[in-house]
Amino acid sequence: MNEDLKKLNSLHKKISFMLSIIVFLIYFSFIYLVAFDIGFLSNNFLFNLNNGLLCSLIVITLCLLITGIYVWWNNSFYEIELKKIKKIE
Repeated sequence: MNEDLKKLNSLHKKISFMLSIIVFLIYFSFIYLVAFDIGFLSNNFLFNLNNGLLCSLIVITLCLLITGIYVWWNNSFYEIELKKIKKIE
């Protein structure tokens, strides 16, 4: 296997693992709140919406944002570098 391809593969694994850990932490932080601090989630926040609804919308938005960041990085950097390496071989 080409050395450049190994480096690119290593970078891809690091980026995807880091973003997966971030999503994992966000999701399980919300689950922790649901399990152990239900009082916080049941308080009203704005326009009679409770904090649980607000937190769930934040979790969904952050996970979509992180997925978008991964797709953008993959399309704008990884795929381009991969095509360059394949043309060289």
